[in-house]
Amino acid sequence: MRKGAGSGYAIVSTLKKGQTVTVLSVSNGWAKLSNGYASAQYLNKVKETKKTETKKTETKKAETKKTETAKTETKNTGAGKSAGGKGGIFEVHS
Repeated sequence: MRKGAGSGYAIVSTLKKGQTVTVLSVSNGWAKLSNGYASAQYLNKVKETKKTETKKTETKKAETKKTETAKTETKNTGAGKSAGGKGGIFEVHS
């Protein structure tokens, strides 16, 4: 990760392959993160799907629903091309 959006900026930290990051926005091939910038070519958008599970409780005889978010990587979609300036959850692929 770099201090600014460009290779001329100082490196502030390193992202590891498989690590997930929250991207705030993407502009000119650079993803803005909360604490720096990363080249969008190294990021893949993570697709979020919701799975709803119904659980019955015997004591209350009522139904409660629990929603979980499962994350699945979307293949071959670099942030610079697919995000269109939008943020989201991304995974480092190299």
